[in-house]
Parts: sequence; structure tokens; C-alpha cells
Amino acid sequence: MDVQFKLGRSGFRCESCNLTFNDNIKYIDHTHSPSHVQKTGALPVKKASLEEVKERIEYLAEVKGLK
Repeated sequence: MDVQFKLGRSGFRCESCNLTFNDNIKYIDHTHSPSHVQKTGALPVKKASLEEVKERIEYLAEVKGLK
């Protein structure tokens, strides 16, 4: 992650995604977004099956007391 200030376009720059942000909060939010993480290879992204997604939703509902 490279934060750069460029002439003519001030802000926080993400070179990996070719985006510029006006404030640090938006930049930080972006660095945690799935698209940024995937482009930078920061974390491996595992594709989940439909069944895995359903199981996870059920689990989270139980944990939060919604079921």
C-alpha cells in the first residue's frame, strides 16, 4: 500500500486500485474492502459454496440469538 500525494490531485492514493481518496477514513475503509484485498493479495479469498454460506448464516443467527 502506497500513500502518495500527487501534484494536481491531493489525497490518499491507492496505486494498486488506481484510486484517490480525499480523507484517511475513506482510504482505510477502502484498504479493508474485498476488492482491494484481492488485488493486493493481502489475504487469500476462499470461494464458499451455497451450502457453506447457508451454514454460516444459520450459525451466526444462533450465536446472536435470532434462532
